[in-house]
Amino acid sequence: MKKQTTNSQNRPTRGSDVYILETSQIDVATNAEGKKLNNRLDFGDLEIFADEIYAYGKIENALIGYRKDGRFKLTEGERRLKASKIIEEKYGVVWPIPFRCESKDVTNIDRYFKQIAMNNSGKKFSPVEDAATIDSLLKEGATEEQICTRLTMSAVYLCNLKKLHSAPDLIKDLINNNVMSATLAMSIFRKHKDFDEAIEVIQAGIVHAQNTKGTNKITATDIVASQ
Repeated sequence: MKKQTTNSQNRPTRGSDVYILETSQIDVATNAEGKKLNNRLDFGDLEIFADEIYAYGKIENALIGYRKDGRFKLTEGERRLKASKIIEEKYGVVWPIPFRCESKDVTNIDRYFKQIAMNNSGKKFSPVEDAATIDSLLKEGATEEQICTRLTMSAVYLCNLKKLHSAPDLIKDLINNNVMSATLAMSIFRKHKDFDEAIEVIQAGIVHAQNTKGTNKITATDIVASQ
């Protein structure tokens, strides 16, 4: 590989708190259960994103995380890290990664709140990803009242996200693949409390959409018509 300029001593660049690292020095941070801290599931078209970064010549916004046992643990910027690895494979370079270490008093609860509140600075989280992050917050000890207050979220919407997270993977996959919206899924959950029943309703809607529109994508109209 062609070597780009990196700081092999793992020290911040002059006049900055940003380290310049290589992808091999960075691990994705995990929680006590071994689950990665960032709940992103959909990284979009990484090939296109990687080409955009390469054409620009650098990663503009530093990745964020902390240092532990001589390794750098990533808490924000996994999409940029994945794109950088693609650049290395595709263009034969070692891509320099700007990396900023968090304050030592940052907690996992702080990180999860930031994921939801600030995810629109990059690729926006889907409702399924938001639901997973809400579940992580609750498991870390955040209360529902804290979540609603800090995220300016209604108790009803929080309840919907909890229900979405507990839904079968089949339903979440349909949402992630744009077959149906999360809003439609939640409306079906309110009417059909049993997930097996909800799946039957959704599948009937898909069949209706295929037969009448030639598409798998369903709307509330397809659900009503299929019943």
